[in-house]
Amino acid sequence: MRRSPDTDALVRGATFAAALGLFFLLILLPLVSLNQYAVREGIGVFWDRLKNPDAVGALRLTAFVALAATAVNAVIGTTMAFLLTRYRFPGRKVINALVDIPLAILGPSGCGKSTLLRVVAGLLRADRGTVEIAGRDMDGVPPRDRLAGNSSPRPARGRRARIFPVRRP
Repeated sequence: MRRSPDTDALVRGATFAAALGLFFLLILLPLVSLNQYAVREGIGVFWDRLKNPDAVGALRLTAFVALAATAVNAVIGTTMAFLLTRYRFPGRKVINALVDIPLAILGPSGCGKSTLLRVVAGLLRADRGTVEIAGRDMDGVPPRDRLAGNSSPRPARGRRARIFPVRRP
């Protein structure tokens, strides 16, 4: 049974509307509310309170916790990526799906991660912007000469079968 193009457009529209609604609900609404609360007595009072040593300490603590969380996330994320790609175990697909949910970049295909990776690898051309790898503009550089590899989605034949190998300068 084939889906009609109208159904695909409806699904894309509903997905976009849901993402936009979540953005407003989870990001924009709390930000606007916080700003209104912060400056309700005037911007001068806000800046005076911001200079308070307790406020400075709270901001430093927030920055430290954010950096620590980023470091922990980098270690755990790298470990999860290694485990999910290297080993086969029960529940791997469920864990992979849960990991991918926050990373979903919506695009015309519904999930732009693959498209983004193809642009970085040089298999597709970007509509706007530039791709830089190691500080080098990759416009016009063929896929074989980029510092990016592309593994086949099918099971590899041999130990490290690739569509094309990564070449180091």
